[in-house]
Amino acid sequence: MNLQLTNLDKPFWPEGITKGDLLAYYQAMASALLPLLCQRPLVLKRYPDGIEGEYFYQKQAPPHTPPDFPRVHWHGIDYLYVKTVEHLLWIINTGAIEIHAWPSRVPRLDQPDILLFDLDPAPGVPFSQVCQAALLVKAALEKLGLVGFVKTSGSRGLHIFVPIQPGPASGQLRRALALLCQTLVQVWPTGLSTEFSKSKRQGKVYLDYLQNTTGKSTAWVYSVRPLPGAPLSWPVSWDEVEAGNLNPQQFTLHNYLQYIPQARQLWGDFFQQARSAAGLLALLS
Repeated sequence: MNLQLTNLDKPFWPEGITKGDLLAYYQAMASALLPLLCQRPLVLKRYPDGIEGEYFYQKQAPPHTPPDFPRVHWHGIDYLYVKTVEHLLWIINTGAIEIHAWPSRVPRLDQPDILLFDLDPAPGVPFSQVCQAALLVKAALEKLGLVGFVKTSGSRGLHIFVPIQPGPASGQLRRALALLCQTLVQVWPTGLSTEFSKSKRQGKVYLDYLQNTTGKSTAWVYSVRPLPGAPLSWPVSWDEVEAGNLNPQQFTLHNYLQYIPQARQLWGDFFQQARSAAGLLALLS
């Protein structure tokens, strides 16, 4: 594939971050990002004129996609996926700031190798409550023989990614996750909610498991978020979560270089920690 990067000096954030800076970030993180992203269908949040311009979500491969770029056809849509750093940079060069990916890979589109939890606080909920919710999820996963990896969402919440051995279908896994999350709500009814309606979860952390669906996507680890300050979705340690002194937007395009060694250490063995989901699926019986 012939990679040509364009408009590198174009401002993408009002504080002076350019498209070239965005590309440089993704190139710097490619060795950590690609093992986690490779062969996953992508949904791109594209901002051709930066975060203050118009944006759109793109599932369908755009017409100008190189003919040799990898893609997979699903339900009438040709999804792009990446294998190399050149593929990744081509996508970012289209103005994609935020990367969303499926929890499954080509060709096993209905057999996830990751389970996802999105902990989204209602307005006014302190981040310490999000951290407490994450620790409850972690403890529940450990009882089921699973290992959770935690990251900031890059906005106000936390995401927990759980590597599993592929095999079970996403629908079966999602039903089991629904039972698990409902049980956690019973443990802490004043702090957690699985209610989709925002009006019904005021003062609580929304425990979202619905992204565990074939065709759904989640903001991926190391993704840049199109928000003021250029925050990142970044790996953190469970010790930091337990201490409760995290700032969910402390990792940014301005300061990420100092955090790279810790991030690589925290998520470096992600797929080596994949476990059977049998304990989780036993909840269905």
